[in-house]
Amino acid sequence: RFEPWLLCPSEGELAAKASALGVEVLPLPLVSARFTWRPDRVVDSVISFLKPAMTMRRQIRTVAPDFIHANSVRAGIASSLAAIGTGMQVVWHVHDSLPRHPLSSAIRLFVLLTRSTRVIAVSNASAKRMRGFLLSRRRVRTIHNGVDLSRLPLKRPGSSDFREKIHIPDRDFLVCAVGQICKRKG
Repeated sequence: RFEPWLLCPSEGELAAKASALGVEVLPLPLVSARFTWRPDRVVDSVISFLKPAMTMRRQIRTVAPDFIHANSVRAGIASSLAAIGTGMQVVWHVHDSLPRHPLSSAIRLFVLLTRSTRVIAVSNASAKRMRGFLLSRRRVRTIHNGVDLSRLPLKRPGSSDFREKIHIPDRDFLVCAVGQICKRKG
């Protein structure tokens, strides 16, 4: 029902695994932008979007996709830059919260000014931080990541010695949350 193309850096597991699944991978230069207070690094970050955006723009003209799904704020910025003037719809899939930083306001303004950009956030908190005071609920919506709980049946009490190892009684509800623990998240 659809034909995917993946634009991503050619080195790394993502490109290799997508290729193994039969997805056409189109190589893309890496965006190295980071939030920083150093003016020289801000300029470097802004410039780092130009080469990937130009590469994407050529691919958009060649492939002529129906829309672009960008799986992060950085990918969204590069995709929206590439799509300017093409009429191409760009959807940013936002997993993080924008920090309190002047660049966050610039990103919100960019979304506001690129009429073909929409944002899907994975949580209400991420959506709220993305909206700030500039963006409407129409431009930034929350779609929670879905988990089919029927595929994850509750364990029977006593079916594992894990609780005993970590000193959690059977009467307590135990949840495993998987996430990325890194410096940029504080």
